[in-house]
Amino acid sequence: MIRTLIKLAIVVIVVHAAVKIVPVFWTYVKFKDAVTETARFSSRRSPDEVATRVLAIAERYDLPISRGDIEVRKVEDRTYVDTRYSVRLEYFPSKFYPWEFVLNVEGVPPRYNDIIP
Repeated sequence: MIRTLIKLAIVVIVVHAAVKIVPVFWTYVKFKDAVTETARFSSRRSPDEVATRVLAIAERYDLPISRGDIEVRKVEDRTYVDTRYSVRLEYFPSKFYPWEFVLNVEGVPPRYNDIIP
């Protein structure tokens, strides 16, 4: 009986951690994908315009990123976006672990002449 309760408690803890942590990482993946797409198709935009778009994406995903946290560099036709943010992961009920997500994206515009036969 005690073993069953211990196993059940472990399962509950693992499920709780998964329910609280997996969505945070999934949001990071979606945010990174959206920022990569923005950087890829922004060769004609200014760094301020790109940063404004990245900030709008961060707000859409409710991420704690401000305008000062976003660095945009343009080198020829490539756009580089760097940002970071921290969240608190709840791995145990009322127990948190700080986690920092670092995003370094290089946007290379598509070469349209490669897809035309």
